[in-house]
Amino acid sequence: MSTYIVALDREVLPEGLVRGRMDTAELVIWRGASGSVHVWEDRCPHRSSRLSAGRNMGAYLEDPYHGWRFAEDGTVIHVPAEGGKGHPEISAHVLASAVTGGFVWASAGVLETGDFAGPPLRPLHFGVSANRVAAELDPTKTRITPWGAAACMVYGIDPDAMAAHRMLTALRRRLEAAG
Repeated sequence: MSTYIVALDREVLPEGLVRGRMDTAELVIWRGASGSVHVWEDRCPHRSSRLSAGRNMGAYLEDPYHGWRFAEDGTVIHVPAEGGKGHPEISAHVLASAVTGGFVWASAGVLETGDFAGPPLRPLHFGVSANRVAAELDPTKTRITPWGAAACMVYGIDPDAMAAHRMLTALRRRLEAAG
């Protein structure tokens, strides 16, 4: 699996949760009390509830269904139904991640962010495949994260954010209209 941008660093606020996606994987992205940004599969290992519906308590993320608490490394540190007992042998599915150039990068395998940095643009969702979009864009100014087979998110860098956004919006309209 490749490394993809999954969020803008500025959008991952302390005590907040950001939902994201990387190909077919639903993600929860959060900043811990340490200041580190974490990218996990958006699924509790207990009952598969969305962790993004839970709470970021800084030092831990809390599952919304049974209140399980997960430390920043993904391990279970508190199960309310067991008197607060931890289960370090149980963990959320944690992805390799890094923050560089204003972007949050993630990978299910080896993390390789490269030298993509600059003024980050607001991401734009395209309702067409990543391959179709990639054929139209400059790879030195854009990165594309697949959202399944028929959609993707485009992240870009450009000092002229408004002009770049207008160009991407026009491209999206043209590609989506073509089907």
